[in-house]
Amino acid sequence: MADDYGTRVAAQIAQFKDGVLDQMPAAFRYWSWNYISPRLEKAFGTNNIAEIFARLLTNYGTLALDTPIFASLGAGDLAQEVAVAKRLQEMGFNSFRIDCFELSEGLLSKGRALVESSGLTTNFRFIQRDLNESQLEEPYDGIMAHHSLHHIVNLEAVFDSVRANLRPGGTFAVYDIIGRNGHMRWPEVLKVVENLWSMLDISKKKNHQLNQVWENYVNFDCSGSGFEGIRAQDILPLLLSRFHFSHLVAFGGLTEVFVDRGFGHNYDPKRETDKGFIDFLEFMNCLLIDCGHIKPTIMFAGLCLDPPGDFKSDKEYSPRFCLRPPDLAAE
Repeated sequence: MADDYGTRVAAQIAQFKDGVLDQMPAAFRYWSWNYISPRLEKAFGTNNIAEIFARLLTNYGTLALDTPIFASLGAGDLAQEVAVAKRLQEMGFNSFRIDCFELSEGLLSKGRALVESSGLTTNFRFIQRDLNESQLEEPYDGIMAHHSLHHIVNLEAVFDSVRANLRPGGTFAVYDIIGRNGHMRWPEVLKVVENLWSMLDISKKKNHQLNQVWENYVNFDCSGSGFEGIRAQDILPLLLSRFHFSHLVAFGGLTEVFVDRGFGHNYDPKRETDKGFIDFLEFMNCLLIDCGHIKPTIMFAGLCLDPPGDFKSDKEYSPRFCLRPPDLAAE
């Protein structure tokens, strides 16, 4: 087991040694701008990701501290954290600190360079740490996790540590994947994907990440070597057992299969047929979620220790509504 874990750690570091692997396809940008951004705006008052984090971490600017201290779990190359820091400054917070926890020294080095070039050196602390083995050790006024939780094996310990070290009134801000482990599709979604796949032209079936053409859709398990999506399906239920939700926007399940990095480059939203297909996918995705047939796979949320005075969402989706029933067996 120890050897397997060490191999996975090495694979994880190698996967992200150069930071972001590639740019998001135009199809993804079209989908997110036209369908996800308005939902974020409704729930958070803005569609800017960094600003959402800044607002949540400071309780929408009401945090009355001279020097608030925040933490970022799995900070990567700190691109998001630097963007959040700039938003904090725009909100009038100048004397703050963000402790950035990251497994890879290579990514932290990139982060240090970005922080220095941005003139934010006094606002950051860099902590190389495997959060699976060692968690937080001091109180924080707010904690953020941007697409990092689905890489963590020991979620229980990490969430317990967040709960123990989040100051009263603080927010745990999360943007992450909550679908099936390894980013696989659940059986009820897989059937829809396979039916759609059978109608697609071969030109739409190239997986650009793997440089393969999938004549038949492959329900690929991304967690086979590193930690990609290793316990994604456990994130939401574990959070629900430890925190209260103040904000929630949940989406995805079907659409991202076709517009994400793997296959999204096959679609050009400037072409009417491709644009129409993306529109159709999102319509179907929302309809299937609304009727409870499938569950969302991506979540932007604010969580707190005590029940909030007001729960904000863009739809009638409660956190528990977004849970996939545990008695449905994965095939």
